[in-house]
Amino acid sequence: MSQKAAPQNLLNASLLFLGLALPLSIAATNMAAVALTLALLAHGWSGQALPWRNLRNPVQTFLWVYLAASILCSFAGVHWINSLNDIRKDFHKIWIFNTLLLACSL
Repeated sequence: MSQKAAPQNLLNASLLFLGLALPLSIAATNMAAVALTLALLAHGWSGQALPWRNLRNPVQTFLWVYLAASILCSFAGVHWINSLNDIRKDFHKIWIFNTLLLACSL
């Protein structure tokens, strides 16, 4: 196996793991997303370029607007400390979207 093929094979295996885990378990899906993130990091560390330009799209813009509105609404609430706990779910949505977008564009 060549050095350039190893990160791509790891990326393909992580995408397969994600596809198999999605209908089965949320925990397995999160583990597959972490594996996919690590595979993207390995792909970048191997010297191959990641298509960062693909992250610039209208959906990405609206996800960040949604996150900003969520943070603003959390601070405007009565128990804003409790509301801030839900923001990690919004970051999770953006992380999953970005990871899938990068992985599928390679």
